Amino acid sequence: MTHNEKTVSLVAAGLRSIAASFPGAASIAQAWNEYEAHWQSARVNDFFEVLKSELEAIAERIERVEKYVRQSGEIPSVIERTINNVRREHSENKRRIFARLLANEIAAGPDLSYDDKLNFIDILDALTDYDVLVLSKIPLYNPREVGELEQDLYRTSTAFLKLGFGRLLRSLSKLESQGLIYGVQQLGTSEETPSANETRFGMGPVSGVERDPDGVDSRFREKCFELTPYGREFLQMIHTKAD
Repeated sequence: MTHNEKTVSLVAAGLRSIAASFPGAASIAQAWNEYEAHWQSARVNDFFEVLKSELEAIAERIERVEKYVRQSGEIPSVIERTINNVRREHSENKRRIFARLLANEIAAGPDLSYDDKLNFIDILDALTDYDVLVLSKIPLYNPREVGELEQDLYRTSTAFLKLGFGRLLRSLSKLESQGLIYGVQQLGTSEETPSANETRFGMGPVSGVERDPDGVDSRFREKCFELTPYGREFLQMIHTKAD
């Protein structure tokens, strides 16, 4: 029995025990059983349908790396890593992006290292749909101001209307921590030394700092973010690019 199978078995046994303890918990066990029996396999089946289309769209690139795919031995583990994430990914959109990413990783052959292939899969797994949307709004080769990004999302994303500016801050923080973007000095401004009490995004209790109705240091909307080379490569691999 594999580690994953042991985990599934433990979850099922645990939920059965809880369900036996009081009637209200039976629905939780039933939901898991349906998830295990149907939804995971359905997700994988749908994933392979999308992957087929993605591979057909880049058939010529796949043919050029056919020898490498056969000889390197890395593709089966890349597929396995992807499938393990797809099975538990609730978002249909992200599952489709996983298919895009896998197709492009296969087509990249030796041009993308094995470690980077696995890292990109793990990064996508860590991001939400909203994080991917925010990333896609940053141009490939130019910085973008946070305030401008906010207005773009306000016009085009119902998620932004629901989640607000605070969620955008968290997405930018996550994208930065994943090494996909970095903050850059706004053109035409001088670099200021931040206060010791100031947080990464200027939201700390700094006296004399003007704040907007969201409680955010107004200077943060003037901050710019740019894709790192790694972020640029990742964005191109998932084919989700800003116009």
